[in-house]
Amino acid sequence: MKKMTKADMIKSIQKLEAECFLELQNSNNLFGTDHNITDRERIKWSSIYKLMESLGIETDHELEENKNAVQLIITRCKEKEEVGE
Repeated sequence: MKKMTKADMIKSIQKLEAECFLELQNSNNLFGTDHNITDRERIKWSSIYKLMESLGIETDHELEENKNAVQLIITRCKEKEEVGE
């Protein structure tokens, strides 16, 4: 078994953070921000994000999951503008 390098570990953590962020945004869209499922997804993502901060690891905004999450946020904001919220 090949030993995991520091760079591999960082990429793995970044990928996990991106996946959790996408799940959080999906939950926001499906259930709303105050739903218990969304709360659990927020806690999961936040834990990984805080770990990354403490280790000095930055979010990889080029990962497909992060791009998809940002698109969900943009779409949600546009929908709120359309209904006048």
